[in-house]
Amino acid sequence: MAYLDNTDFTLLVQDVNLQQIINSNAAILDQAVNVATGEARSYLVQKYRFDDELLLAGNARDPQLVNYICDITLYHLHSRISPRNIPELRVTRYENAIHWLKMCAMGDATPKLLEYETPKTAVRWGSQPKNTNSY
Repeated sequence: MAYLDNTDFTLLVQDVNLQQIINSNAAILDQAVNVATGEARSYLVQKYRFDDELLLAGNARDPQLVNYICDITLYHLHSRISPRNIPELRVTRYENAIHWLKMCAMGDATPKLLEYETPKTAVRWGSQPKNTNSY
């Protein structure tokens, strides 16, 4: 769980509730964070240098992305407990997170992530001279 800290979840869920969800097993939380990070990566890797983003820590990270990865993680943790009885708040926040990731992938939202640099190549306009095809 290198990208997220346990303190990142304090805004969304109380520590007591988080420990109850994961049964005080940190490996479950690490696995859920990896699944959520992979899900976010699948949307953002085409446009952003997401693997470089995962190396950042603390305030250098995009707070909105951290929040949405936490939402996705909590959704997966709740679905582990009872897949048919996930709290409506978690479902709504998960859907909002996925919607935001799709908007970022399409360019409708602009997160503070490292973008790929586009190569600066000249664009040629024009064509070849017209061919005479009469015999």
